[in-house]
Amino acid sequence: MTTAQLLVEQGMQQGMQQGMQQGMQQGMQQGMQQGMQQGMQQGMQQGELEARLSTARIMLSDGVPLEKTLRYTNLTKKILRENKII
Repeated sequence: MTTAQLLVEQGMQQGMQQGMQQGMQQGMQQGMQQGMQQGMQQGMQQGELEARLSTARIMLSDGVPLEKTLRYTNLTKKILRENKII
């Protein structure tokens, strides 16, 4: 193999290594960003549910009929049962 061919081969190997490293770094960054966004969204949804469950507890303890509580909180009987509210 000639010197020129060796240099071309080395250059290709270095380029492939650098490309793989950059690709892995970008993939990790994108994965972390997606994970953070999903975590924040799930946290917000959980917080919203907890607020509606709290409202339902208060309404029912104040004597508001179940049907009105379901309508105003946009919850179902199943959700209230699963959370031991009814």
